[in-house]
Amino acid sequence: MESIKKIIFTEFLNYDYEIILNQGTIFVFKHKVFDDFWAVCYEKFDLSLQHDMYETVIKVIADLYPCAKKNTSLLVLSDLNKEYLSTDEIVELEKDPFFFKKYVLPYSEELSQKLQYLLISHNAKSISDLIMLQESFNALIEEIDYGMYHLLYCIAHKLPFIPIKAEQKTMQQRDLFLSDSDEISALNEVLSINGNVQSVYEQLKLKIEQECYEQHKD
Repeated sequence: MESIKKIIFTEFLNYDYEIILNQGTIFVFKHKVFDDFWAVCYEKFDLSLQHDMYETVIKVIADLYPCAKKNTSLLVLSDLNKEYLSTDEIVELEKDPFFFKKYVLPYSEELSQKLQYLLISHNAKSISDLIMLQESFNALIEEIDYGMYHLLYCIAHKLPFIPIKAEQKTMQQRDLFLSDSDEISALNEVLSINGNVQSVYEQLKLKIEQECYEQHKD
C-alpha cells in the first residue's frame, strides 16, 4: 500500500492538489486554484454503501467547500492480492452515475514497488515523464498480463489531470523515436493483444492524439 500511496499522492501534489481531509482510509484532495476535488479510497468499495461514504466525506467538507457536492471524483485503489475485480465489475463501478465520478485503479504492492523503482531510475518527477517513452510503449506491448507498465498507463488514464508530454522533435530525432502515428499504432496493438483492458487505453489514446495534434499541427 505504501508504494502506490506514494506514487498517487506525488501525482496529486505535482499538479497543485493539496490534502484537505484525512479519514484514515480515505483522503480528499482539492486543487489549489480550481474547484476540483478527489477522494482517494484505500478500502474495498461497495456501490451499495457509497451513500455512506458520500455522507462521511462530502458533508464533512461541504460547509467550507459547497461546490464539492458536484465536483468530487472518487479514485478506488483495488489491491489485486486482496480482491480481484473483473473488467465487467470495474465498468459497472465506473459507469454508476450516483454521488461520484468513479475511477478504479487495480494495483499490487509488488507492481507498485517496481513502478516506483522505474521512476527513480529515470529520475522522473511524474509518470508523465515515462508514458511517452518508446521503451515504455515497447514494454507495454510485451506485457501479456497486467504488469508494471499496465499500471503505469492505467494511472495516466485514471488521473486525467496528468499531462501527456508529446514533445517537439527535430527530423533527425524523429528517426530515433516513435512517430506520432507509431505511438498511436503501438497503443492499437496493445488493444488487440489485451482486449480485456481496452477501456484503460481508449481515453489515453485520445489524449495522445490531441496532444500530438496540438503540438505538431504547425
